[in-house]
Amino acid sequence: NKLLSQRPDQLVLGGKVQKAATNEALGSLQQWADSHGDKALSKSLKHLADVSLFNTRVELPGPTGEANTYSLKGRGAVVCVPATKHGLVVQVATSLASGNEALIVREGVAAEVLEPVLTQLPEAARKRVVLVDSLKEAMSRRIGGVIFEGDCDALKSLSQFLAEQDGPVLQAQGRTSTELANGQLYRMELLVAERSLSVNTAAAGGNATLMAVV
Repeated sequence: NKLLSQRPDQLVLGGKVQKAATNEALGSLQQWADSHGDKALSKSLKHLADVSLFNTRVELPGPTGEANTYSLKGRGAVVCVPATKHGLVVQVATSLASGNEALIVREGVAAEVLEPVLTQLPEAARKRVVLVDSLKEAMSRRIGGVIFEGDCDALKSLSQFLAEQDGPVLQAQGRTSTELANGQLYRMELLVAERSLSVNTAAAGGNATLMAVV
């Protein structure tokens, strides 16, 4: 093992990588962005599609008589707190790329940011988007992560709110509007859950599931 100076874009390294299903919602959103001629947005969505962790499954090496797999699934609904139209679409795309639904908070977001975008989204993507009135309402659901667009002061207030909630403490990922416009995206690996499975394929009696270790 060695330390890296930068986080690699391809987060699943080694083994035989498989995708359990195609990400129709993310694909439709990428096509929608391309059709609107926003090059910066299209570039960000293409990158998210390329490094998507949606339903990733990796066959790991192991000894004869043993099958080892590593898989990633969405952790839960991703709370999205946007400030701009560009940021809103990137947040929705990030949620979809990690296999989660996007939980968009209306509170504090201008109507001219939300309404034009959400009414135009392709149906496959829109089905994975849920609107809630406030952060408090969002916290009543099973939350897998929080992604935020704005300045440091607003991010600090959001982090304090999250720390005061019952249950596991959620870490908000913050980006400024300028960072998102320049292609600095959110860390997708924080929005997925890992699962490793080892099966003894030579189990006595032929029932390999009896020997599975998760």
